[in-house]
Amino acid sequence: MTNEQKQWLADSYANAWRTVKGGNATVTVEPHGWFTIHYGYPLHSSKVRAEKLLKGLSTLTSRILNKDLG
Repeated sequence: MTNEQKQWLADSYANAWRTVKGGNATVTVEPHGWFTIHYGYPLHSSKVRAEKLLKGLSTLTSRILNKDLG
């Protein structure tokens, strides 16, 4: 995956998170195939691989489709 593709994945996950759960969420592309998800208040973070982001993105977009927001 190129750096540009990694950033698209990170942005897509963060956008889907904000749509479904509200509040702020960002995803940072880290070295060696890692991503850090920053979310909530107070701020929490979780370090994950692309596979976890893709699975989460699938879940979040399914919730958008089903209007399961909040």
